[in-house]
Amino acid sequence: MIRARRALGAAACCVLLALGVSGCFDHEGTGVAAPQVSGTGFPNAGDGVTPQLGGGARSRPRVPLSVGDRWDYALHVRVRTDDPAAGDPQSLTFERQGRSEITSTSDLGSHSYALRTSVGMYPLIEGSFETAPLRVDEAGVFYHLPTLNDLRTPPSHPDASRADAEDEAAALRFPLVRGLRWQTTFPYAGVATVAGLDRVRTPAGVFVAWRVELEPRYGEPGSRHTYWYSDAGVVRESHRVVQRLPSGGQVVSDWVSELTALQLAPGDQP
Repeated sequence: MIRARRALGAAACCVLLALGVSGCFDHEGTGVAAPQVSGTGFPNAGDGVTPQLGGGARSRPRVPLSVGDRWDYALHVRVRTDDPAAGDPQSLTFERQGRSEITSTSDLGSHSYALRTSVGMYPLIEGSFETAPLRVDEAGVFYHLPTLNDLRTPPSHPDASRADAEDEAAALRFPLVRGLRWQTTFPYAGVATVAGLDRVRTPAGVFVAWRVELEPRYGEPGSRHTYWYSDAGVVRESHRVVQRLPSGGQVVSDWVSELTALQLAPGDQP
């Protein structure tokens, strides 16, 4: 998974450079929607086990995993290339649509997983396709051997013969409490930290969501990834990927994904 993400990221950089793409992304004045986020308090901060932490957020949020659950997103993308060898900095701003859906379930080893398929959620590769078996228990949310492809590559399928604890990555650790940290390899390898509890406004509605910040293990300084988790699933993502150029310049790719539509089974409703 990590090799796939790094390889696709490098390919994206080459594609963007070939197109002469580049730019700056700071939300203000770019035409890209700014994050509509406001902080909320932690009335029981520190105990980590109180069922309700205010505003409907729980230390163990509901994780929708029914077949047919679907999330649609708008992705606002800004790419900036600052290459001394090519002259003035260049930029490109564009939007794409992405979606994630629970398509099936399968047993791998001693666990049962829901298979989440995502299309277009990695906007630097047009037609990106990701498959990620995931499960939830009292300890958190875990992924098994997630893979990222493009639509020209047949999607990978879970291999039951390799299903063991070493093949899992912790996307979330429960109970959630501000300051909690853990090592993960998905969605990116690095250290994840619960940084806050926010009220997030999206086209699909307003959600109280945990803000989890991921400091990547690989890549250039300045890269970062932030996710907002609610009882409805992931309602917003914010990413910055910095890539150095042989000339000494860099490509900075930023994108924000916000939930635009939500379809959940009755038992998964927040």
